[in-house]
Amino acid sequence: MFVVDMPPCVASTNALIPVDDTERIAIIDGTLKMTAEDVVTFSFFPTEQNNSIGVISWLRGSRRAHRFLEARNIHQLSEKERQDDFLSLAFESPIVYISPPWWQSLSQEQREEYTQLQLDACRKFSELV
Repeated sequence: MFVVDMPPCVASTNALIPVDDTERIAIIDGTLKMTAEDVVTFSFFPTEQNNSIGVISWLRGSRRAHRFLEARNIHQLSEKERQDDFLSLAFESPIVYISPPWWQSLSQEQREEYTQLQLDACRKFSELV
């Protein structure tokens, strides 16, 4: 669990299987089987203390989750980098609840970036189904 020093602006939750392009192709063509141990969950939600919390969970012993955490290097990120990383993860979720005042405070470029993250995540998910 990670406290992120940013105003409560987004709530989302997602179950994901972090894969690279080679693994994605192997999943699509059926040569790579996934199990419950491959799933990582990410939830991001506001708190009453006017900040947000990111929660990453996985089944004990998951090598894929370990790779995911190492690649993100969350403990070594600056506060700003952690905010950016968690917002990116939040917008990769299929369902995102957004605070309208926060969304309106973003620049057009930021809105487009987050919208593109959401569209890309949906496209990748549809390829796997």
